[in-house]
Amino acid sequence: MSENNQTPQGYNPLGYHPQGSISSGHDARGNAPSGYDPRVYGTGAFSPQPGYMPPAPVKRRNPNGWKIWIAAFCALALIAATVTGALLGQSLAKDTMAHTDPVTLMTAGGNSHEYIQSLQNSEYGSIADLAEDVGHCVVSITIRKGQSSFLVTSEEDTLGSGIIIGENEESIFIATNFHVIENASYIGVYLDDLTKPLKATVRGSDTDTDLSVLSILKEDVEERFRQSLKIAVFGDSDQCRLGDLAIAIGSAYDIRFGNSVTAGTISGLERSVTFVDPVTNVGQTMIFLQTDAAINPGNSGGALVNGRGEVIGINNYKIEDTEVEGMGFATPSNVARPVLEDLINYGRVSRPYIGVTGIDIINYNNYAVEYSIPSGVLVLTVVQNGPSMQAGLLPYDVITAVDGEEILGFDDLTEIISSHLIGDTIEITVLRGYREGQAESLSFELIIGEKDSTTR
Repeated sequence: MSENNQTPQGYNPLGYHPQGSISSGHDARGNAPSGYDPRVYGTGAFSPQPGYMPPAPVKRRNPNGWKIWIAAFCALALIAATVTGALLGQSLAKDTMAHTDPVTLMTAGGNSHEYIQSLQNSEYGSIADLAEDVGHCVVSITIRKGQSSFLVTSEEDTLGSGIIIGENEESIFIATNFHVIENASYIGVYLDDLTKPLKATVRGSDTDTDLSVLSILKEDVEERFRQSLKIAVFGDSDQCRLGDLAIAIGSAYDIRFGNSVTAGTISGLERSVTFVDPVTNVGQTMIFLQTDAAINPGNSGGALVNGRGEVIGINNYKIEDTEVEGMGFATPSNVARPVLEDLINYGRVSRPYIGVTGIDIINYNNYAVEYSIPSGVLVLTVVQNGPSMQAGLLPYDVITAVDGEEILGFDDLTEIISSHLIGDTIEITVLRGYREGQAESLSFELIIGEKDSTTR
């Protein structure tokens, strides 16, 4: 991933443009369920003319009638079994992912899995020893993306990295960035740079953290690789200190440079970086570890590890500018781990949301000064049929309080919404009519909904 001041170069996470490190708003959108509008059919009947007398029916005994009854009964039984089986199959398909034994990512002190080993999780004598061991849990990912225009269809192959993070009886799970595999028509995983890639499927994605989980089938993995693959061990990113050793491993630039190793330090903690959608001008803020270990195109989704070989971050992007040297960023392991576990076990991440996009009013077009509104969240868009639309919120409302608690900015709003459960009812207070010179404070009851984790 790269950023060039206002216009990033190379990989671009989430389709947004990084705009420095000051949070100016979050994307709180999600998919609202679309309603079903059933078609209404008319009814009609034959109306005989007055005086019409139907002829008396003639009763005939069919010598093969018993055969017809048996055939009809069998047909009905077959239809009932087919319908029941289809409905049951759909139900099982929905619940299978959740009902299998949950996968928990390896952490320091954890046990090895049966199929593939975990990392040795110990002090290494050198960076070379560490890289040799950790390299067995980092893979290269090839992505094919199709682009269509008038009478022309072209395909582009790009490269990313991934980390082996878990397994079940049938599959091996690999973590990467969502922006690596977004809009892919084909995803392949290289276990080394000499063999053909194995076809991968997307287990689940989360756009809020720019993370995805892929899976490959164990039956597709050659025996020689089964002896060498390892599952990554996750460390505690909250324990990172400035100056700690940081080693990045991934596929830099080209498949020929798979498992490239670069070393540096942790040069920043809890770096807040906002990616701004150039179309809507809405920002989404993410929290990263900063490192001066070289991060190159293709490193996205690869491992950032500490001196014990524990994954402390998932490499995401770098700033690329002639005036900048060695500013790379990775999603902290403590942020990534619960998200990845949910994606493996459930295919999605469940979050409460209210269905708006917005920005701190102080950061939007001088509105705060022009309309004398010092704080609050300006609503930019309201999701169709989402919780806020159903409650009565409109674009350009300014959210000033939730349940009587003052909202100074989007961070306050996000914190309050995140502290509630899906289905909770809150009272949300907004300022409306200020642009027309008729400002009034209104309150609405809003039922918190569930955000689709695969939607921006």
